[in-house]
Order: sequence, then C-alpha cells, then structure tokens
Amino acid sequence: MIDPQTEHSPVDPMSFDTPSFTRIARHRFALALLGFAVAACASDKSDSLPDASGDETAGNGGSAGRGDGAALPAGLIIDTHTHYWDTMRAPPPGRTMAVPFSNGKTVLPDDYKKVAAVAGISGAMLIEASGWVEDNEWALELAGKNPILVGVIGNLGEVMGTAKFQAVFDKLSADPLYRGVRLGAADDLAKAAWKGDLTMLADKGLAVDVNANGAAAVNAVAMNAKIIPTLKIVLDHAGYMPFTVEPTADWIAAMDAAAASPNVFCKVSRFQEQAATKAAPMAPTDVEAYRKVLDLLWTKFGADRLMFGSNWPLSDSAGTVTDAVKIMKAYFDAKGADASAKFFARNSKAVYKWVER
Repeated sequence: MIDPQTEHSPVDPMSFDTPSFTRIARHRFALALLGFAVAACASDKSDSLPDASGDETAGNGGSAGRGDGAALPAGLIIDTHTHYWDTMRAPPPGRTMAVPFSNGKTVLPDDYKKVAAVAGISGAMLIEASGWVEDNEWALELAGKNPILVGVIGNLGEVMGTAKFQAVFDKLSADPLYRGVRLGAADDLAKAAWKGDLTMLADKGLAVDVNANGAAAVNAVAMNAKIIPTLKIVLDHAGYMPFTVEPTADWIAAMDAAAASPNVFCKVSRFQEQAATKAAPMAPTDVEAYRKVLDLLWTKFGADRLMFGSNWPLSDSAGTVTDAVKIMKAYFDAKGADASAKFFARNSKAVYKWVER
C-alpha cells in the first residue's frame, strides 16, 4: 500500500540534476525520441480505449514497444504488481531516511528473478510505493538496469496539482519505461487541481493505478472515472475485496459500477493476502477457494479488463508467487487459451504499453 506517512521535507522536486537522472537522460534520450517518433507516425489520434484484442489506439503518444497485445508470445506471464526498495541507500537530500516504505529489508530485482524463474514469469511491472518524487528516478534507474522489469508506475503525489508537475512529468515520461502513476485514493481522481495533470497522462497514453480500499472506494472510482473518459484506470488489488467469502451485495454493486466505465480495469493482485486470516495466515492454494470472487470479476469485467499481479514481496506473508500463478492459471486456462493469454499478458500490454525487453 502507499505509505500514509510520507514525509514532506524541504526537498525541491524540480532538482532532477542527480547523477542517476543524468545517466537516464544520457543513455535513453535517443531511444525515447525514437519511440515517440514511431508512435506519432503509427497513431491514428483516436480517443478510443484498448479493445478486446489488445489493440491500443488511445492517446498513443509515448507508446513503448509493440502495441499489439495479440502478437505477444504464447504462454507469456507478466506480473503487474511488484515492489522494490534498498534500505541501504543514503537518504535523498533533505530526507531523514533512506526509504519511506519497505518491509524492513532490501528487496531488489535479483531477488525477484529467482522467484519469477520458478513461477514461469517473464517480466514484471515496478509499482512505486514511495511518495517521494525523487524515488521515481531511482525506480527508473533500477528498471533500466534490470530487463525483468518491463515498466514503472511512479508516484507524483508531491507535485500533482502544482506548477512543478509539468517539468517533472516531462523528464520522467521521456523514458519509455515510465508507464504511469499510482494514486493513493479514489478521490484523487476528482481533485480539480489535478485534472489537468491527469489529462496530460491520458494524452500520453499512460495509465493510473488507484489504491482504492473497500467497496465505497471502488464506487468512488466508478463515479470519478467519468471525469476523464480517456484516462486508463487500474483498480489495484481488486479494491481489496475479500477473496474467500461470498461476495456481499455492496461489493457486487461496487464492481458493477466500476465495470460500467470502459476505462476502468481490474488488477487481480494481492489476492493471497486478501484470502488469508489470522487463524490461517497462509492462503489456500486451491482455486475453488477463490472461485466465487473470480466468477464475480469475470462476469463484470470480462476477458478484456482483468490482469494478473502478485504484490511481491509483501505477498510472501500469505503464499508463494508460484502458487499465485497456479491458482490463476487453473481458473483462466479453463476459460480458454485466449482468455488466459489476455489475463496474464495481453490486457496489461494494452493498458500499460509495457516494454518488451
């Protein structure tokens, strides 16, 4: 989850003259220009959202890699929700600690690669949990060095709605690996001061992940999704829905409302943690334990707007990533090869336009 105790130290988020960002700019500026040029030539300037085949024509500026999800290799699995941190980093200038959000130990892509190899995962999205604006550049540098990471969802809460946003966003989004930002609450979508910045994201074809916790928050996402219809909104962790109990009427209504907006997508992630209890801290490994909730999500969002994520390494508290893949494959493989391919890779490609590496 996004850290609710983000510090607001006297750091100027415009100070992107750090060595890490300089290296990013120097090594990738030419690649970014090439990517934008290709996207500009290929785009039909349509405002439509990704369709069921994985075709993506919405706000295509900044497209990275092959946009046609249907052309991806068979059996590809992309984990759309992983976190990383280095507790040994020196605190950024003006900050009092190295990492504002962690599980207390250093967790880096080399650790995830071992997990992914066993689970059969080909790539992962880095979801930035830190609210510090300068950690966006750290995340990009980390992704640049590790091909297992196919995209970064950053966090720009410190500068959104301010005069500083434009310059910061322009520098970060010049990197093809920067695929969007994460919002801490559903109401962020409705902030008047943020509308211009969110529209800028939509115009570049980037997405927003929303950390909406609970049925009421999911309803708020549904309501606020209409403000910018071309903005691709990803509902993290299926709204924190409990996964091993019968869906209640409020959850059914909330998911129905969210799915009614074609620009809202549902990430089936953190589901092991949401299936665990104090009495049984390790989540069930049998798909039957998850079926009632998965049936609800399938009925509401269909084959084209669901995607896989783990929430690693936090998910380790409730189960392994290998088990997470097995549970979801048991459900989606039964829906057919096309549905499974969409869930594990093609839908996330259409939404995030992550980079094939």
